[in-house]
Amino acid sequence: MAELQSTTLRPGWRLKISIIVAVLVGFSLWCLYDATIAYPNRGMEYAEYMERAYLETRASTVGRTLRVDDVAVTDPRAELERLRDRRDTGVTLTETEAARKEWLRSLGVVGRLDPERTSYAGVEPQERLSELQARFGTSNPPKRLSSFDIPVQWIMLAISMVLAIYCVGRIVMVRSKVYKWDPEEQRLIFPDGLELTPDDLADVDKRLWRKFYVDLEVREDHPQAGGKTIRVDLYRRAHIEDWILDMERTRFPDRAEEEAEAVAAEEAEAPDDAGQDHEAEETRAGADAR
Repeated sequence: MAELQSTTLRPGWRLKISIIVAVLVGFSLWCLYDATIAYPNRGMEYAEYMERAYLETRASTVGRTLRVDDVAVTDPRAELERLRDRRDTGVTLTETEAARKEWLRSLGVVGRLDPERTSYAGVEPQERLSELQARFGTSNPPKRLSSFDIPVQWIMLAISMVLAIYCVGRIVMVRSKVYKWDPEEQRLIFPDGLELTPDDLADVDKRLWRKFYVDLEVREDHPQAGGKTIRVDLYRRAHIEDWILDMERTRFPDRAEEEAEAVAAEEAEAPDDAGQDHEAEETRAGADAR
């Protein structure tokens, strides 16, 4: 008995899936960076810009050096909710209230809406204002961060990782289902133990061949799969396509001869077409010369 041959992953399919997995993992890392570093940093920069606006409007209101009790927000979550309620009920917020609300909102977007950042404990508000004015100067404001920006990054990260895991799972699944081939007996052994030889085939339906599928119609008297039609995937596994063609040539030799004649006819027509094209070009060249 000859040594059994086994299917392997088709190199083209394996490369394709590997590229897809690499792209998905790379995209996931990008989303992770945006969600944990890039967007929070941008959000904090915008929050500090709005803090400057809040302190400036408050300074113009009090008309003197800012003190802690002028600007401190001891319960930022409650204050943000109060300002939102006022806006929702149609009350027009003052310039200071609008700046304070946007400052608190931007801190909440990046998860840093806590009293330690808004009560100015141990911080001189006037010095803080000068620091922020020097930092931002007259530059354009940082881009505002939406409350959806960071959650969307986490959602995209989750989706891309699920897809990457699915692709890896497909590779593992295909690799685990191995077809075996006995070249002497032309016996195809399926992953579930089913065995077929050319004599077991009632037909080989290749209508889906271009889509990398073939349907093997089994004879009624087969003990395991009599009368069944078994679809075989040719795209993901190497070698199995050649094995099935060998079985078909043995079981249906007339088909093999017809296919060989058709291929020979196509090859015979190709030189004639080329010669005709060459003659046509020479004719056009002669006409141009005249």
